[in-house]
Amino acid sequence: MLRMIRDMPNLKTAIPELKKPSPTMALRNRIKDRFRGKWLDEYLDALNFDNTSRIGGVAAWKHAAPYFDESFAKVNASVIFTIRNPYSWLISLYKRPHHAKGISCKNLEQFVDFPWMTMAKDRVAPVLNSPMGLWNEKLRAYGEFQDCCDIPYYQIRFEDFVQKPVESLAAALGSFGFETNGLVAIPLSVKNENHSATGLADYYRQEKWRLRLTRQSVALINQHTNWQIAERFGYQMLDPKQFPIEIEQDYRARFPVNFSSKV
Repeated sequence: MLRMIRDMPNLKTAIPELKKPSPTMALRNRIKDRFRGKWLDEYLDALNFDNTSRIGGVAAWKHAAPYFDESFAKVNASVIFTIRNPYSWLISLYKRPHHAKGISCKNLEQFVDFPWMTMAKDRVAPVLNSPMGLWNEKLRAYGEFQDCCDIPYYQIRFEDFVQKPVESLAAALGSFGFETNGLVAIPLSVKNENHSATGLADYYRQEKWRLRLTRQSVALINQHTNWQIAERFGYQMLDPKQFPIEIEQDYRARFPVNFSSKV
């Protein structure tokens, strides 16, 4: 979505640049010389959070719990919120647990019930009861932002966007009064397991992510999801009794047997 916006000649993302070089540049270079891999990411994430936090809410990480302040008006920003079904979101995070720390889980049931250590740039509590806490806290922040902001905003469901990216984004931009001629979809990242826009659209149109849920995993997701927040954004609780005790063999093979992401 960001790439589609940046490719439009009349649009740009609203994150302003620091007006002068960061005083931490020398420290950044020392970190790059000393660390590699996950430790390098951890240090740079912390440093970037410190730099962008001086700009204000408009410069927050795109996955952060957002907050509204005067920085949005300074750049005449409009805001697009992207939301996602809590069940499919949790499955996606389980498959690729970005920024996970010290986790080793052999199945989705263990994952959803595992305490999650966050990063400063998430802008939530340092440790959450479950990875689902990320979804709860960030959508709670979306609602608080929408309730208090005085700038234009629009909400797009991820599952709608992957099926009709141009139409979904054009509706948002049109609501802000922007021209959308020339808006085109961007080829999918190779990280996507379906490797095609058609496959991804079909996956969400038919809600094939349901095939990866068990009776226990649905019950645990229900337990860790704030349904007052979920219902505000149009998502309903699933009934565990409608799901099997074990997932089908074909889908079991596609899940990682286990993973360990240690820092």
